Amino acid sequence: MTDAHKEIITPEVEVSLYKYIKQIARKHKCKILEIGGTENHVHFILHPNPDLSLDETLKRLKHYTQFKISKTVPDFYWAEGYYVYSISMEDIENESIAILEEKNKHKTLSLDEELKKLREDLEMNATDSVLSVNETRLN
Repeated sequence: MTDAHKEIITPEVEVSLYKYIKQIARKHKCKILEIGGTENHVHFILHPNPDLSLDETLKRLKHYTQFKISKTVPDFYWAEGYYVYSISMEDIENESIAILEEKNKHKTLSLDEELKKLREDLEMNATDSVLSVNETRLN
């Protein structure tokens, strides 16, 4: 998610951003199985490197993509933290479809509404942050 939910991921930025995410994942012996998102956030299915913690993998992906994209989009920053969940091999196809339909979903559902629904689905309190997995600032 971009810092302050800025709608800064234009179609042009998206092409470069997704390319960098895939390149950085490969460099760290991970694989992006699907990627998609909107103007202010990205979803992807990641096959991680078992020798690198998921936390470290995501820190690196965010750090390096922010560094690369901010060269052409100076006010590009990722928000703190991230949201992660695991899926079974049987769910990859359905999750891939959901990721590819992300833009259409957000034509009727705001990011704040999506996060509220996520909190409800996870039975979290309204004050719990779905982005609290990692609070390390990358910039």
